[in-house]
Amino acid sequence: PGSRTLACGQVAPPDAGTPPVDAGTPTDAGASTVQLGVLADVTAASWEAGVFPDSNDLNVEGGASGPGAVVYLRFPAISGAVKRAVLRLHGTTSPSASGGSGTVCAVADNSWNEATLTWAARPSWGACAGAVTSVDPDKDVDWDVTPIIRANAVQSLAIVSMDQNGAHFFSKEAGNGPR
Repeated sequence: PGSRTLACGQVAPPDAGTPPVDAGTPTDAGASTVQLGVLADVTAASWEAGVFPDSNDLNVEGGASGPGAVVYLRFPAISGAVKRAVLRLHGTTSPSASGGSGTVCAVADNSWNEATLTWAARPSWGACAGAVTSVDPDKDVDWDVTPIIRANAVQSLAIVSMDQNGAHFFSKEAGNGPR
């Protein structure tokens, strides 16, 4: 009984016919806010022939004709109805962390592996959500990803940017990873 309102990386869409509710305002006595940590996170970069070499850094940026570095994230499934899903990443402390945040896109293929993912083998992405914003060093960036989330399923996401002045976020290996 009761529904779940997800925040900070929780993933699942609202019930059909029920308008989303703000994560801070559960609408029934059984509602709760749940925070999930990422299961896997990695950057796929066009300039790297192999796996992105810095496992602490999640780098998004645009290239001359499209994305040049894309961040892939995988979150566990959450059971129950979800009213709102928010993805939160924290910018690294380096001045080079600042840039465009990119937008968050659904990834249907959950078979990728953070230890082996390369630019050439990256999965494609589909529908996107969340506004592009400016990233400041050592600050959180939140995206409302409710429209692209599948209920009761492991969820992979890609952060895609066209900004050639990309942004850098902490990975789970760095200790302040996506949630």
